[in-house]
Amino acid sequence: MNSIEQIQAAYRRMAEGARYRPAAPSDGFGNITVPFEDLNLDEEAAKYAARWMTEEDEGVFRLGCCDFSTRAAAIFAGGLSASLPRFRWSLAMPPVRR
Repeated sequence: MNSIEQIQAAYRRMAEGARYRPAAPSDGFGNITVPFEDLNLDEEAAKYAARWMTEEDEGVFRLGCCDFSTRAAAIFAGGLSASLPRFRWSLAMPPVRR
């Protein structure tokens, strides 16, 4: 599996498991604007993978805009994704027990 195939497979899992399809035609607010039967998951996955690879190659990722209720989650997700390239399981701290 190469990088493009990996990203496309992840997109398919996201679309099928979480029903989240960010590369589907939308109104910009998360609402898909075409009938479900007219969507093409393979085209979406290819489009998503191409954009992902461009962002990865440039080292710049678009996270979008948050409102007050979602900002903390975006901060945590962004921080986690920024740490993944240098993360090593062998250096991970054991969970804190309280």
